[in-house]
Amino acid sequence: MVNSSNITAIILAAGQSQRMGEKNKLLLNINKKTMIKHVVDTVKLSHIMNIIIVTGHEDKNIKKYLNGIDVKFIHNHSYKTGISSSLKKGIAALPDQCDGALICLGDMPLVNHNDINQIIAAFKIDAIHDIYIPVFNGRWGNPVLIGNRLFNKIKNLSGDMGAKQLFKNNPDLIYKIEMPNDNILKDFDTARSFNDM
Repeated sequence: MVNSSNITAIILAAGQSQRMGEKNKLLLNINKKTMIKHVVDTVKLSHIMNIIIVTGHEDKNIKKYLNGIDVKFIHNHSYKTGISSSLKKGIAALPDQCDGALICLGDMPLVNHNDINQIIAAFKIDAIHDIYIPVFNGRWGNPVLIGNRLFNKIKNLSGDMGAKQLFKNNPDLIYKIEMPNDNILKDFDTARSFNDM
């Protein structure tokens, strides 16, 4: 059992939002608040100790809309190479003695703090696994929590697959958390996805 709550959230906010068209989806308003602000506010309500935001595309605008919030910004100059480069940047910036990293996507504003706390609770109770994935009706979702024993393996990731290759190579280390709703499955990549809200 992990007794401390020394878990840092890494919010990936570096992507180019290409499927959305000309607009950066993270800066679009949902109920008078940008998507990225929704995500950050939700994480701050959870049992997370620290927040790292990895920026890339439109770095200055992301920071502007999060001005005054107690987070650590890390800029990924290689953001065009894919999400793995942002993940590695975030892991490299983790504080010392970090027990685990909650990997959050900046385009999932429907995930709430109770969802996050359920994932953290599973991590704190379980002592065997290193990868904690929320599941709804058999489908894997996000955010994912990764224990510190796997941080070094993340350094070898590449491309636009994020940590999926890590999961594929270490199935015995995965702990699936059944969630009560499908918030963990809903990201917003296209203009249509916003219209469907």
